[in-house]
Amino acid sequence: MITGFTLAPATLDSSIAANKGFLLSQGGNKESVGSSNRNSLLEGSESLAEKENIDIYSSVEDIALPNNNYLSEEEYDEKFRMLQEAETIQMTEDMFSTYYGEINKQPEAYVGKRIKMSGFVFKEDGLASNQLVISRFQITQ
Repeated sequence: MITGFTLAPATLDSSIAANKGFLLSQGGNKESVGSSNRNSLLEGSESLAEKENIDIYSSVEDIALPNNNYLSEEEYDEKFRMLQEAETIQMTEDMFSTYYGEINKQPEAYVGKRIKMSGFVFKEDGLASNQLVISRFQITQ
């Protein structure tokens, strides 16, 4: 919970991955990001890959994993309609980002509706008895 309040939002963004260096692979396409010098990543280390003489930067099995995290246009429209009509909005994993964006775009359309979600609750000294901070991490790619 503390990280949500102590780390700046940029601390957890995608620039971390860009600075660390990684291999993006989809089918036969390979793109190396941030790895201009392969050897500098392992310099001075005694990793298992070095001991076993394994090239961690190439793989025979560069097969893209299926992306099952999608909705048809009809399914999306149905979930969006349910958002607008529901008295209690269920912030599910698959629609959290979309619902959050829509509610922030038009908050007046959702006044008086209840929101059900999982996340963190923080109570700080100085807040009134009926006040608390609701927090949740949202990581996007």
